[in-house]
Amino acid sequence: MNNNIFITKENVTCSNCGKLIQRFLGASVYIIICSYCEIAYYCYSGSLEKSTASFKKVYKTFDIPIGSKGTIKGIPYIVVGICRKKEKNSSNYWNEYLLFNPLKGYATLAEYNGHWNYVVELHSIPTKVTAQEFTYEGNTYALYSTYGAQTPQAVGEFPFE
Repeated sequence: MNNNIFITKENVTCSNCGKLIQRFLGASVYIIICSYCEIAYYCYSGSLEKSTASFKKVYKTFDIPIGSKGTIKGIPYIVVGICRKKEKNSSNYWNEYLLFNPLKGYATLAEYNGHWNYVVELHSIPTKVTAQEFTYEGNTYALYSTYGAQTPQAVGEFPFE
């Protein structure tokens, strides 16, 4: 199996710190955050425009760096963005790695306390049974919990804000 991902990497210079920012998503990116100084840029029409968004300096070394390539369930991906998320009103943090494959699209690899979850988008809408249950492809699922998340730290490219 060929695990190569044919994505052209582009380097642009951060106007704040002068370091190179790796870009993989081209025109698909909405926001890009410098890995060195955490300045966020909106990417309209391919140009970088400074955002007023602010992110904390990322002091934690992530397990998988931006630009890393790997295969999950036979699909080759490249890591294009990383978020450190926090549950509101809690001290719980977790990491989300945004993965991209030019044919399959986006996926997320989430890690909390050494436990990993691979998340992909559904291609059809689940059927709501009750406020706490839904069915999808013949299986019934119950709501486990709800929470609000904050994103105090992020680096890389994201096709959403």
